[in-house]
Amino acid sequence: MESRVVHMDESGRLTVPEEARRALGLSGAATFELEVDAAGAAPLLRTAGAHSDDDFSITPEQLESLARGMKDSREGRVRRVTQEYLLELGGLTGSVRP
Repeated sequence: MESRVVHMDESGRLTVPEEARRALGLSGAATFELEVDAAGAAPLLRTAGAHSDDDFSITPEQLESLARGMKDSREGRVRRVTQEYLLELGGLTGSVRP
């Protein structure tokens, strides 16, 4: 995509052109990182912490395991639900990302 001129209003808000949002896969609100070189002459703007629903994959078995662990906790059978406890219940493999 060729470079585009963007507008910054008096509050510092930038308007990202629709074509650029499509190319970046952005819709709705987004957070960006701004990096400025030492001379202050070349800003670099990039998406920060961008993710999609696909980044958080959980299997039905893992979801069921989490539900069982939460139920046990609510009903007083455990004091604290840990990853190790969920692994013991089965279905949960690896680590869980926040």
